[in-house]
Amino acid sequence: MLDAHPAPPAPARPPAVPVSPISEPAPPQPTSAPAALLAAARTLLPVLEAGRALDARTLREAMTSAFGASDADGAWLWKDSYEAAEAALVLFLQRYGRAMRREAGAGPGGPAAMLRMLETLAALEPSQTRRSEEQLKYQQFSTPLPLAYAALQAAMIRPGDVVLEPSAGTGMLAVMAQLALGDGAAGALHLNEIAAVRAGLLAGLFPGSTVTRHNAESIRDRLPELRPTVVLMNPPFSVSPGVERIRHHVDLHHLRSAFSMLPPGGRLVALSSSHCVPGDAAWQDAFASLDPPAHAVFTAPIDGRAYARRGTTFDTRLTVLDRGGEKPARVYAGRPVRDAGHLLQALTGTVPARRPIEPVPGTDLFGRAPAPKPIRAKRTGTAAHRPEPHDWGPVAELAYEVVPAGGGPAKGAQPSGPYARWRASSIHVPGAVEHPTPLVQSGAMAAVPHPMPSYRPVLPQKVLAEGLLSDAQLESAILAGQAHERHLAAEYRIGAGWETVRRVDVEGDDGNDAAPEPDDDGKTVDPDEPLSEPVRFRRGWMLGDGTGCGKGRQVAAIVLDQWLRGRKRALWLSQSDKLLEDARRDWCAIGGHADDVIPLGKVRQGADIPHAEGILFATYATLRSPARQGKPSRLDQLVTWLANGEDHEQRHAYQGVIVFDEAHAMANAAGSKGSRGEVRPSQQGRAGLRLQNALPDA
Repeated sequence: MLDAHPAPPAPARPPAVPVSPISEPAPPQPTSAPAALLAAARTLLPVLEAGRALDARTLREAMTSAFGASDADGAWLWKDSYEAAEAALVLFLQRYGRAMRREAGAGPGGPAAMLRMLETLAALEPSQTRRSEEQLKYQQFSTPLPLAYAALQAAMIRPGDVVLEPSAGTGMLAVMAQLALGDGAAGALHLNEIAAVRAGLLAGLFPGSTVTRHNAESIRDRLPELRPTVVLMNPPFSVSPGVERIRHHVDLHHLRSAFSMLPPGGRLVALSSSHCVPGDAAWQDAFASLDPPAHAVFTAPIDGRAYARRGTTFDTRLTVLDRGGEKPARVYAGRPVRDAGHLLQALTGTVPARRPIEPVPGTDLFGRAPAPKPIRAKRTGTAAHRPEPHDWGPVAELAYEVVPAGGGPAKGAQPSGPYARWRASSIHVPGAVEHPTPLVQSGAMAAVPHPMPSYRPVLPQKVLAEGLLSDAQLESAILAGQAHERHLAAEYRIGAGWETVRRVDVEGDDGNDAAPEPDDDGKTVDPDEPLSEPVRFRRGWMLGDGTGCGKGRQVAAIVLDQWLRGRKRALWLSQSDKLLEDARRDWCAIGGHADDVIPLGKVRQGADIPHAEGILFATYATLRSPARQGKPSRLDQLVTWLANGEDHEQRHAYQGVIVFDEAHAMANAAGSKGSRGEVRPSQQGRAGLRLQNALPDA
């Protein structure tokens, strides 16, 4: 039973510190928005130390001093000033938090006394009345300090814990974890924040901690080596990066992904939407397959007025999940609590003590998996590294039925409004599992059946038997192979530098010359340069599926089809080296080895790539790296390895797979003309075109 929350007495104030006038001459200006926000927070810290409220005038003067210009000049937004104020609270607690905890005491009344001090400190914050586009895009509503402390009490952090905050914001929950970890916080606190400025600010506020930038809906896949023992989180409720519409249960996706990283005995404490209810249908769908299971040991809705000073009154919920152990007989789930004080009372004596952490094989003392060892060449003289043999099991061409032409869209795919449920319109794969999430396509696309394919990918039989690829993903592998079986009609001659491509006319003469492209020095390519024998370019295939279709696994299936046909050298280009683990995950999901995916960054420029086979993973930025100090360019290095030689006949004979992942990174490959004149082609785009020209039959 909850008692009325007593009025908090005045907390002990930290020792008075002389306050420098904020109107003093501005210091040298920071070079980035995170540095400027941190500078403003440090200017605001003495104001908090003096017990003064952070009013509009104080915020404006601190921000103008830090950014070197006012909001009227467009140097910063008022939402930025709220970020600086929250950062100042973090700095205050880092300086005085331990003293406050000692004053509150370790007895039964200690948490309530600490909460009263935090409530008084939070009252000095400004009310957030203005929003920004980024705030709405990412639903940036930071956890109020009193609620963050209640969440900390529920987490029961212990020495030796590894704490993850997947949507760290400005560090409200993180600073609470830092106080609980004490001297062991360095290296034991991992913060993730997708917004660039906030991530930079966190790096300045928590210099001893790791800060990453991922979409936390898939945090487990993004950080496969991390093994937290405690997760503290306040995720977005209904928005996802890159998705314009509101999506229900986004916070549930965040919870599920983060919770699956915990070992047996781990605990997750989340502030979510009030609709994220343990035990309902959506919850059961998300957590039913986890082993060890997730047990909700506490959940309580929170009145939306607890967030009023953050500019919203949306009702929230605090939920505590333990991994493994016995399912509790009863979980507190009463009426909405009014504030952090009532929440703390509900938690006290209700949330059970944490169970011991059960070690997971292959992890260290803190439950963290060791970083994957770099792939090294095992050389005897000049012999290349030989990978372990694959156990693909029985391999065969994929059997499927072709739906007769003219049948129209498949049953169940008729449009209803702008979208229709996806169904394969021209093929049927017996025994294929349905895609795990519903797929839709536009009504116009659903009304047009695919051409009848005849290509049959070569795949391990377990891909179908074990449901490693869904019906939609198998269709992609079929259609990609169908496209790759054909070549463009015209023939071309390719220049020695792979920049020039000239079409051969029907009489066999070189005509319709492509316009000369400028080289790195702005000079045009020599029109008389040597040209290759006529070649035909193999058709490519564009994969344009949206989020949730499993594009990485589809790409892996296309590579595997060619691999099993004997073409065991492939190239996977992507925008960031952080996506290497995503590629490995998708390749391993269909039976490959992680070591098959080879990061080019582990091989020195100019050196021979010491692998007889594999999927070379590189970034577009690496692809454009020029020759230097007598060493061939990265593009030359890649082409030589893929073609297994430098002769143009070997290059033209290469028939493996080249994957342009995140292909928009090659934008402006041909240059353009704008209102201010010609725009030169991008170096990444040119490198991508040269790669295709060097290997026309890929």
